[in-house]
Amino acid sequence: MRVKKEKMTSADRVMLAMGLDEPDRVPVGCLPLTIGARMAGVTVDKYAQDAKLIAKGQLVFYEKFGVDFLCPMSDIAMAAEAWGTKTRFVKTSTPYTVEYAVKKPEDWEKIDKISASEWWEEAGRIPLVLEAQDIIIDKVESTVPVIGFLVSPITLASWIGGLDRVSIDMIKAPDLLHRALRVLTESMVELAKALYDNGICVCYMVCTRATRDIYTLEQYMEFGTPYDPKLIESVKHFMVLMGHVCGREPFLEILAPLYSFVGINFWDRGSKYDIAFAKRKYGRMTPIIGGVDQTRTLLYGTPEEVEAECLDAIRKAAPGGGFILAPGCELSFETPDENIAAMVNAARKYGTYPLDEKILRGA
Repeated sequence: MRVKKEKMTSADRVMLAMGLDEPDRVPVGCLPLTIGARMAGVTVDKYAQDAKLIAKGQLVFYEKFGVDFLCPMSDIAMAAEAWGTKTRFVKTSTPYTVEYAVKKPEDWEKIDKISASEWWEEAGRIPLVLEAQDIIIDKVESTVPVIGFLVSPITLASWIGGLDRVSIDMIKAPDLLHRALRVLTESMVELAKALYDNGICVCYMVCTRATRDIYTLEQYMEFGTPYDPKLIESVKHFMVLMGHVCGREPFLEILAPLYSFVGINFWDRGSKYDIAFAKRKYGRMTPIIGGVDQTRTLLYGTPEEVEAECLDAIRKAAPGGGFILAPGCELSFETPDENIAAMVNAARKYGTYPLDEKILRGA
């Protein structure tokens, strides 16, 4: 039964948008990773190593801005640590990897599969993510989607061994790299099981290497597409996946028609492909998630400039549904509160369905 628009929760709103439908209004959300530390009133180094603080930061962010989904984590190094990478923690910026686990081609043979139960135990800081999700789900129940994350195997390999190592081994040690990618695929399937057992049924799948900024299409077809679809196929009966890709020339021609994503989040404001192109080309098969520039407008602009950019995105991508207003990637720790509020308010002001024809025409 279709939910009445006046009774929609954030969960209803997001699920309808992911189903290429029109909810009561355009959903709005973002990836508030390290900014959660500011919301929790602590430094990033403390936040990134404490599940309760991660949960607190996300909940404060939700209560303060009224976004339509939450994504409790702090940084991408969290996943790679499960295979032995070393992370440096700092007070006011994102934790980063200082030592890769794979230093030479033969080290790919040391990459072992991590089971669902092991993800709960000593798999880097992923147990903190699972604990934070559990805390948040208890607070928001089923009204607000709590989103997990999986990682494309080739992207994960570049976090474990470094982008240079992966690029070299594509040429000099492809068999060893392929062996590791198979194991990483299996491990991500197991992580999906752990997330599902924790009450998560929607995940971002991070495909940050699926861009011509890094690889040719031929390289990605050899080292990415044999594994990404296998991961998607293995979890699709219990997990809904939204793709996330960075870069100026993302492989939308692969991610949209070939991967069964229920949304693609990309940096449209800094990409070769703007949101109008994505909506026109792929909007009938895949919801579009984006429209706001986290590197310029949200970080350095005025609330009025943020509102104008959101309105532009709504005009281009919201008609017909299947659109979620969001930045192209995570929020900076220093993103002004008033700009985040302007983004959320713009979705409410201009994104109510049926869309106002005067707004769409710019009258």
